[in-house]
Amino acid sequence: MGMGTAPCHAWTISLDVLKKICPTEVDACETVFNALGIDWAAFALGMTNDDHTAENMVTAWEGLQDAFKEKTEVGTSNLELGIGHYSRDDGDRYDDLEDGCYFTVDNVTQFSPAGEKFREQLENKSWTVFG
Repeated sequence: MGMGTAPCHAWTISLDVLKKICPTEVDACETVFNALGIDWAAFALGMTNDDHTAENMVTAWEGLQDAFKEKTEVGTSNLELGIGHYSRDDGDRYDDLEDGCYFTVDNVTQFSPAGEKFREQLENKSWTVFG
C-alpha cells in the first residue's frame, strides 16, 4: 500500500475573536449544542465527516456564517466562515492546530496588480517535503 501526505493551509480565526464579531450568533450555536450535549469539536467533526447533523445545529451554524459575512463586509467584499476538525493523531508534530474545532476564513487574500496582470499564466501548487 502506498503512503502519502496532503498539504493543508488556511487563514483561521479563534472562537474568542468570533464571539466578539458575532456574539449573538455564537451564543445561539452554543445554546443548541448544549441542549444536545455536544461541543464545537463534536459539531465540527460531524460537519467535516458529512455526518447527519441535526437541522437546528445546521440552521444555527448557517446563521453564524451569514452574520460573519455581513459583519466583515468592506466595500464589495466580505469574509466567509468555515469550520473543520483536527486531530493530532492524524497530523504532524509541526502542525499549528490544536485538537478539536478550528474556524477557517475565506476571501482574505487577493492578487496584487502585477499578479492580476499575469493571473492566467500562474498556477497555485502545493507539496510536502520529507527530511
